[in-house]
Order: sequence, then structure tokens, then C-alpha cells
Amino acid sequence: MNDFISSSKEDSVNYRRRLSKNVDVDGNDAKDKVKSNKPKLTFIRSAKGREASIKNNYTGDSRPAKHEHRDSNGKIINQASDSSFEIETIQIEHENTETFDLQDDLNFQIIKSVESIPKHIISHFKTNNRIEIKESAEIGTDHKDRWPWFESWDIKNQNYTHFLFDWDDSDRFVLGIFGHSVQLVYFALPLRFQRLQFLKYLFLYHFGGVYVDMDMSANMPIDSWSFGYSGVKIIIGVESIRNIRVKFSRHVLAACPHHPLILQIIVDVTEANLLAQNTTLKNLPYVVENIARLTILHYFKKDLNSLHFLKGEGRVKLGDTLFLGPYHFHSNTNVSLTIHHNDGFIKTAERAQKFYDFKPEATKKSEIYRPSMKHSVLNNGTTRIPYQILRSFSTNNRIEIQKMAANDKEEEDRWYWWTTWDKKNPRHIQILFNDDDTERFVRGAFTDEIVTAYFKLPRIVQRADFARYLMLYRLGGLYTDMDTSCAHGFESWSFGYPNISLIVGVENLREDHDDINQWTIASIAGHPFMAVVIQRITKAIHEAPMELLKDVKWGVIDITGPGIFKEVVWDYLRSRGMNLDLIASNYEDIQVHGMFVFGNKNQLFNDPNPDGFLIMGKAFMNPTPHVLEHHYSGFNEKNGWKNKKAEFH
Repeated sequence: MNDFISSSKEDSVNYRRRLSKNVDVDGNDAKDKVKSNKPKLTFIRSAKGREASIKNNYTGDSRPAKHEHRDSNGKIINQASDSSFEIETIQIEHENTETFDLQDDLNFQIIKSVESIPKHIISHFKTNNRIEIKESAEIGTDHKDRWPWFESWDIKNQNYTHFLFDWDDSDRFVLGIFGHSVQLVYFALPLRFQRLQFLKYLFLYHFGGVYVDMDMSANMPIDSWSFGYSGVKIIIGVESIRNIRVKFSRHVLAACPHHPLILQIIVDVTEANLLAQNTTLKNLPYVVENIARLTILHYFKKDLNSLHFLKGEGRVKLGDTLFLGPYHFHSNTNVSLTIHHNDGFIKTAERAQKFYDFKPEATKKSEIYRPSMKHSVLNNGTTRIPYQILRSFSTNNRIEIQKMAANDKEEEDRWYWWTTWDKKNPRHIQILFNDDDTERFVRGAFTDEIVTAYFKLPRIVQRADFARYLMLYRLGGLYTDMDTSCAHGFESWSFGYPNISLIVGVENLREDHDDINQWTIASIAGHPFMAVVIQRITKAIHEAPMELLKDVKWGVIDITGPGIFKEVVWDYLRSRGMNLDLIASNYEDIQVHGMFVFGNKNQLFNDPNPDGFLIMGKAFMNPTPHVLEHHYSGFNEKNGWKNKKAEFH
């Protein structure tokens, strides 16, 4: 036993040394090696329209001198003040820059199956607070069984994340994710019932997953719905077949994101309704579903005979689409996958109401889906970061955040911080995960190696750190901690530059200490940088002894937190041709070859941008002028991440 304890301590010490900057992977002192490999760099800058050059050849431990603005005769001219917001350009020419290969990291499998239907359940209701649903059912202001119906989806599907959106969420979602034409049609539909029909297809095209109405309950796990068929990307229920007229289920639909059939439905609904009059739409409550039905039939026009004979428990797979007979979704039998309860509350309340008139902001393009441009390098990604804000907290009910603020002095500002993100970002939807949501999300989307690593972590903060990278890789968007407030809307963060696909911020940049914060990160889904972060953390967790994982500094900072995140930032930039020593130096403005970088003095520099990597200097993420502020409530004694109560037992 003593030998085991001694060995565990030795492993912990060795692992700490491997994480140190001054020790290489073999455990040897790497200080001399770092000194000898520093390259020479030449900087060419334009200052206030006049070309000037500064040549800086440095070796050993010396640091680069601060930039000076010179005219064409070499005379120093006045520098811009710290509060200046001028934009200048630096071109960096590299000499003898060592390449850094991340191919092994990028080959790491992260998602279980990219092509399959994601393990998301999507519901829409008048509130996005689960507590309100439960209380309304109990006091009789809503159907008494609403909560059991809703809860049945979570009980039957332990590896599925349940997204619940209300009308404000939906309006933000449409404004942020879809183009001008879709916005016009969505806000022109006069009945909530019609908008809800349209939202089903919009949600599924963006997120993928399983959409279910709020008067549906789960009878069988969703994983069983494919009945052993491989390659299923859409599941459509057939509600009835009368005189060879096929009627499809309106209440449940499953699809993978960006499926061409779902896109075609959106296009057809949009084009058919752009010129429709308001009075006409009022008299066609099922206008969206009727168009969707015709689109599906046309999409499979060569195989319609197969659908005409689909009855009872029948199943037909056409291409990647699985059609299920009426008994699967519209009966209360033992073979029924779901049960439709035909709730009168929803029928009378939702169909009878109109929305306010809304005129969306005009855009030059009438595109259907905003994040649709293909990335010039990634090819399989999108260059526009989705307008969605991902949050992680102890509750997924916003009303509870309000109650905490009212009852706990240390939490009183949190609700205000939350509302700043809504106010400053009217086109963004905030998606709030609690611990259970996150665990379901991890189990449902990621490989066993990642799942095992996640649940090995002994502290809540470690899982929260790891989860943010997983969320961004799978969903894309802006992740920010719950103790941040927004000063300027996210739409302004790219400062007009196109194709930005990743944004991180500098927390400290000094000679002796540099930090890249990970309390606010923005990324497209599937960005290779996030893949490297996830691979490194997964490997570190599996290799680290439990004693080290439980350590507040090493286990939190260097295994899942800003320590390892910073190292991946530098390694990733080096892999794209940038010198690590230049990045880690005390330069106040930095230009990275092929990247966009914000420096500490609020100056933005630009160079060809294959990866869309933008780094914001410290001034942008705290002091004025800033885009957001971090309030560091995680350090408070009661609820902070260092608290022993934050450990899992």
C-alpha cells in the first residue's frame, strides 16, 4: 500500500513537471533548447499612411522592443494614445520559423457519428422555465398532465438533451440564424399555430434532433425509433392514408441538421408565403403543413406507391428517410413510440392569437440560412459564428436565477448580468444548460473516450470547463460564464471583418506571465482548434492520477482550465506558422501570420485569414473600451470553484 502511495505521488510530480514550460516531454530541462531556437523576425508596418520599417533581430532571453512609429526618414512620430481606436496594419515576415504539426490531434475522433440524428429533443412552449410548467399543472392553470408528458421524454431518453424554447427565444432564433426572406414570412404569419409549424423545420434544420409538441409523451426510447435501419437521417410519421391521400404527422419529426428535405420545405414555405396577403393567411391555419406535405410528396415522387400502402405498424425506408405507419405515433397501443394527447389547452390558446406586426431589418441578401458560407480552408464548416449564447449553471430555469438574486446577496448581480446579454444581443438566443443537461449532452454526442474522461473529473468546475469546449465544438456559438456582462453586442466583435470563425481573449500578456481567458469563447461548430483542445484535455485526464485531478491549482487550471487552453492556443498558432516566443512576449500589438489579432493597446491588425482566428487584447474584455466584463464571482468563498463543496463524492 505504501509503495502504491509513493508511486502515485511520484506520478503526480512527474506530471506536474511535464506540464511545466521549462521541462520537455522526456522530463529534461528545455531552457537551453528554447533559447537556441528563437528565430529572427522582420516587422514592416505602415503608420498613418507612411511606410516605415523596424528590423528586430533578437536572440537569447531578450524581448522585442516596443513598436515605434517612424516617418519615411526614420524620425519617431507621436504614437496614438491608449484610448485611440485607430486601425493599422502590420505584415510579418518569418525567417526560420519552426513548424508545429497538430495532425495527430486533428485525427482524434470526437463526435460519435456526425451523420446521424443528434441526441437533442426540441420542444416549444409559452415558457422556457420548467418550474412554471410543473407549477401550472399543479394549480390547474394548464393541463394537469403537462409536466408528466414533458418529463417522460427525459426519463425515457437518458442520453438526450432537452431544449425548451419560448416565443422570445424563437423570435431571437429566427432573427439571428435565418435570412431576410425567412424573417419576413415568419413574422407575417398571423397565428401562433402557424409560426410554431414553421419553427419546427427551422429548429431541425439548424440543430437537428427530435421535435415534439408539448401534448406528446414518450412511450419508447428514441434510440429504438430507427428499428435497426442504418443510415437514417430523417424519421417521418404517417398520420393517416385515405383514398391514397397521405397525411404526415405534425406533432413529431426527427432529422439531422442541414438535411436537404428540411431545407426544401423551408424554401417552399418561404417562397409561397412571401406574396401572400394577411387575410389569406388567417384563413389557412395549416398553410405551413400543407406546403410541407406537398414538398415531401414531390421529394419522393418516384416512390409514392410505397407510401400509399403504409398502414398500421408498417415501415418504409426511402433513401435516408424512414417513414413509420400510423400506429407508431398516433395510437395508444403497446407498439406506439409516442402518445398524442390532443390537448385542448394548446388548441384553443395558441391558434386563436395573433402576433404583433414586425418589420425585420432589410438586408442586401435574401439568403435562407445565414451561416451557410463555406469556409475557404475548413471546407466542411461555416464561417459565420451562429448567433446563440451557450451558458452553464446549476439550474436551467431562468426564474431560479432571479430568485437567487433576490434571496442571496452574493448572487444579486447575476440576473442583471444575464439580462445584459439579452439586451445587447436581440438576435441571439441564450441556451442554458444545468449539470444534468450537460451530462446528457456529453453522453449523447461524444465518443466513449471523451465520456469516460468527463466523468472521471472530480470537481464541478472541471466539468464546466470541459463542457464549454464540447458545446462549442458540437453546436457553435458564443460561450460565456455566468459572471460576465455584455457591453457591446456580439455582432460588433469582428469589427467588420468577414469569415471570423474563432474568437478568444487575452487576460494577461506580460513577460513573466501570460493568460488566454476561456470564460468567453466564440467558435463555429467543428473548428479544428476546438478539436485540439478537446483531444489534449481528454488525454491529460486519462493520464493524470486522481490526486492531481483533485488539486485545486494543477487539476483545475492546468488540466481543463486556462493553463491547458493557453498552451493549445500557442501550439495551434505555431502550427499555422507563427513563432511562440513572439506571441508570449510583451508586445502590446501583435500580428500573427494568417490570423486576426487584437493587441493590448486596442489596435486591430489584419493579414490574410485562412482560419478566421481572432484574439482580443485585454482592454477589450475588461477596461473601457470593452465588449464585455468579467466580474470574477467564481472566486467568492461561498460559491466559488475553489470551495471543497464543489467536489463530486
